[in-house]
Order: sequence, then C-alpha cells, then structure tokens
Amino acid sequence: MSLIVKVCLIFLLCTVVNGKLTEYVKWQSINYKNLPNPGDSSFYNPYVNVPFGIAHYGNKLFVTVARRNPGIPSSLNVVELTGNPPYINPPLISYPNWNMNTLNPGNVPNPAKIVSVYRPRVDRCDRLWFVDTGVLEYPNNQINVQRPSIWAIDLKTDVVIGRFDIPETIVPNGRGLASITIDDDDCTNTFAYIPDWMNNALLVFSAQQGRMWRFNHNYFFFNPFEGDFDVDGLQFQWNDGIFSVALSRTKPNGYRTAFFHPLGSFSEFTVSTEILRNETLATRRTHGKDFKFVGHRGPNTQSGSHAVDLNTNVMFMAEMQNNAVSCWNIKKDLKRTNMDIVKQNNSTLIYPVDLTIDNESSLYVLSNRLPRFIYDRFDTNAYNFNIWRENINSALSDTTCLT
Repeated sequence: MSLIVKVCLIFLLCTVVNGKLTEYVKWQSINYKNLPNPGDSSFYNPYVNVPFGIAHYGNKLFVTVARRNPGIPSSLNVVELTGNPPYINPPLISYPNWNMNTLNPGNVPNPAKIVSVYRPRVDRCDRLWFVDTGVLEYPNNQINVQRPSIWAIDLKTDVVIGRFDIPETIVPNGRGLASITIDDDDCTNTFAYIPDWMNNALLVFSAQQGRMWRFNHNYFFFNPFEGDFDVDGLQFQWNDGIFSVALSRTKPNGYRTAFFHPLGSFSEFTVSTEILRNETLATRRTHGKDFKFVGHRGPNTQSGSHAVDLNTNVMFMAEMQNNAVSCWNIKKDLKRTNMDIVKQNNSTLIYPVDLTIDNESSLYVLSNRLPRFIYDRFDTNAYNFNIWRENINSALSDTTCLT
C-alpha cells in the first residue's frame, strides 16, 4: 500500500485517492428512452430519479431506480452502451418493457407489474433475480401496493420464469428488502438469501421448493455505537440492520460460507449455508455457535454491498462513509491491517451504494450521493451518479489482497 493511501486511510483528509477502478458511466440526472408522457411531471420528475442498484450480463447493464418519490416512471431498466466509456448521461430503457414497469391508476395491485427494485443480481445460470418490495416509499407517505415478491427472468429470452410472493408471516411489508444474493451451484436447486434490514432478519428462499423461511439473530442488528455517519459534509445517524450477504466458494461438503453485516456496524459475521438451507433450524430458540463473529474492519467502515470473488478469495466492500472500495482476502484474519483500498475518491465516488461482480470477473460499483439527496439537494450541473468498472485482477494489482 502506498504512503499516500495509508495517510488518507488513517486520517481521511485527502480529496482523492487514485485507484484501479475505471469510470464507466456517469449521469447528471437520470433520463429514459422512449419515455411515455414526457411532459407529465407526476410520471417523470428528473430530480427524484436516483439509481440504487446495478448488474451486468453480456451487453446488458441493469440499473434500478427504487420508487421513493412520485415521478419515477420505471424501476427496472437497462442501458445500451455503444462506443467507448465513459458513457455520459445514457438514457435508461425500461426492462423488460414499459408495460411491466408502469403502475396501474390508483396503484391497484397487479402481480404482473414491477413496483420498486433496489439491487438486482445475475446468477451463473443466465437469470436475473431481484426483490420487488411492492412499496412506494414516498416521504411521509408509504404506500404498500402489493406483497413483496422474488422475481427471476431468463436473460437469454427476457421472459419472466418465476415470481414468488413473500408471505406476511415472513415480513409485514417489503420496505427493508434492499438486496438479494443467489446460491447458484445447482440451477434447479437454487437458494436466495435476502437481508431484511428493517426487521433484523435473514430470509431464505428455496426456488425448487417454492418455500421461504426466516432466521433471527442478534448479529443482524446495528451497533448503536457505530451508526453515526459523516458523508459529503453531512452528519446523520442510521439504524439499518443486516444489509448484504456475500458467499464464499463451495466447500467439499457442498455448502458455502455466507458472510453478512448490518449497515450500521464495523463488523463482519458468518454462517454456513448448510444452516441457512435447513428450514427446521430457522425455528430454533437459539442458534448456539452456528453464527460466528469474524472481525472488525476498523473505524468509519460501515459497508452496504459486498461480494467475494470466487477466483481469488478476495472480498470487496463498498465503504459508504469513506467513499471507498476496500478489499480483504478471506483466508486472513479480518482487521484493518489485512485490508487494502482498491479505490477512494471523495469527489466522484461519494456514497458507493452498490457493488457486484459479474460472470466475466469484472467488478462494478455504483455511487449515488444519497445523503445529499435526502438531507440537502443535488447540484444538477454536477455528475451525481457514477458507475465504476474494472477486471478483478487489474483492480487488485496494486493491493496486498492477493497475497
């Protein structure tokens, strides 16, 4: 690690720390291709369209816009990328089509409609998975349109191949369901792990059985001493619980290690997917030592999305308060001295809100300046939303995470 990076990491005084991630896409504001009713501000208000999630497959770059304000015409979208990056203000294309993303008048429920999506994921079986929260999270006016649901789309045909309503016995509504992780060793016997940050629970879905169950554990709660944030000059407190699940390689016993953390925490925890896949174990009063504490990342290292690269055994973490992407070799003890910075930029990587690794061994990171939107206002002349991309080996080339 270079001296400059070490100084910035410890004291957080540098405006920019160079890194290996390459700027891929950037927007001043989100716009749409073939937008219906372009003059209707209740249908499309450019200012409130904030991207929250990304996923990549072939020539498709998926970008989601969660419906947290009126004026968001489509929640699940793709971007057409032609020419050479960086791509500037490319329009979003409603996916699979406008009809599925356009809500009924009066928000009448319709299971064929997509209400609000945060962080989609592509598995190794050519499927796009996502949770539709079913909720319009409007300021001071939450509208539960329909039950939250899990969707799967065949990316070779762009056809929906599965949809599962999450029962009310599992969650009261979908507001806390901000991510999904797919256990895809078996394309038929696939499992999905869905953190519920609001209700401090981890949901497990068996696609083969068409069943879902819920785990509860104290490790899913935020740490009240680690819920303070200072991002882009704004100070605030959040109490979000378990937020992201990252999976290791499959072990000889056929199961993986599931890494997880609350958003309001500096710590990482694990549990074997052998435990998670067992519906009976979810009903236990206590889980003994099945859930384990791994270690602390260090001060001010609250992380939302994280993912493990299965080729290198390196975990990448989006550090929201540090405007950074960090790395850690999961074979080592988790502590700051065993971590490194892949990218940090206090001007253009402000609040990395999503991080994912595609099937071509490339890392993608989205930043969206969310605290600025919530607590202040965007500068509409600035590039507020950025996507970064890099091949894994290149991203790690100047770090200590490969050794």
